[in-house]
Amino acid sequence: MKLRVVARVKPEVIETKIRRQSTSLSPLASRGGTKTHVFEAVLDDAGQAQTFSETCAPLVASLLRGVGAALFVVGGHGAGKTHTLEGTSAADGGFGTGPSRGTPARTLEGVIPRAVASILD
Repeated sequence: MKLRVVARVKPEVIETKIRRQSTSLSPLASRGGTKTHVFEAVLDDAGQAQTFSETCAPLVASLLRGVGAALFVVGGHGAGKTHTLEGTSAADGGFGTGPSRGTPARTLEGVIPRAVASILD
């Protein structure tokens, strides 16, 4: 079993609260010393398609070969977990964007609808 740890961070957080160095993150201001966290990848300006291809597409491929896989999404309130998993639909008006504003609906799909579409294709 292989465990991959990938961080998806909102761009505005990188600019104001976190220092990014390739695949590591550390807080800009810290009490008691600076801790650096290292990941296999840091997605700081990734759209939904890139997030899927970096994190979930390899899991779907494993599942289709009969190997079990799991995806855990962890983060604080408002960190973007639901947005990453489900994406944005035209029905809910999106998170400030959406088809009504000229963004194609497929662009806004999260990793779950992309995984289902990938399995059914």
